[in-house]
Amino acid sequence: MSSCKDEHLQLTLHGDLADLLLRQYRQNTEIRYPLSRRASIKDILEAMGIPHTEIGGIQKAAQQLDFSYLPEPGEKLNIYPVPAGPAALQPSVLRPDPPTEIRFLVDINVARLAVLLRMAGFLFVLLAIAGVWYFF
Repeated sequence: MSSCKDEHLQLTLHGDLADLLLRQYRQNTEIRYPLSRRASIKDILEAMGIPHTEIGGIQKAAQQLDFSYLPEPGEKLNIYPVPAGPAALQPSVLRPDPPTEIRFLVDINVARLAVLLRMAGFLFVLLAIAGVWYFF
């Protein structure tokens, strides 16, 4: 890719991924991203403000892509969020070895939230506060 100043990548964001974008990209879910250098799709999405941990799928036509994919000017890619609930535990191109269960780490700053998580059925432990162990 020699001179691609005027060449763009077309990205369509699905779900609530647009909420994570940097302000300059938040106009809508269809984004024309200028390809001024060779970069992986992971680097491009993170440069736009979307953490790679929030991305559940990257698709070009019917083909699933991984984070190392190097987009070319003029391509159209669909970007999907990590699915909610048990679907997040299914293997995918981006996560061939997904976690076996959904877990949360809760610190003292959100201890009240921990009580609500417990009421919703999530198990957790709040650890060592001033040398005292607390279990919920």
